[in-house]
Amino acid sequence: MECKARDIRMELKGLKGLSEEEKQLVLQRRVNLFQSEGKNKAGKTAGEKSLDAFNAKVESIKRYQKAFGLYCAKKASDSMCTNKLMLTTYGPDAKLPTYKPPAIKPPATTPPNAT
Repeated sequence: MECKARDIRMELKGLKGLSEEEKQLVLQRRVNLFQSEGKNKAGKTAGEKSLDAFNAKVESIKRYQKAFGLYCAKKASDSMCTNKLMLTTYGPDAKLPTYKPPAIKPPATTPPNAT
């Protein structure tokens, strides 16, 4: 979504000589994009949001692992490449986290004889 918003912004910068009304139409596309993204997030359950956040975290770790591997391939003796924490987190033997779904709390019920 951020890429789409940036594309719209860059398109607006690239278009010279637009009237104020035409600029507002381009900006309205961007506003609609953010509103539709908000509606998509609002319709998700807690479990779906949790899974989305987990997937984003895993993708981020994968990017860091790739960058770490590319950097350390050239500079294996660098202190960062020999750091134990960095190796266990981003090294070749690093393990990705596993997804644990959020615990679902049962609805509160009152005892049958409570009056």
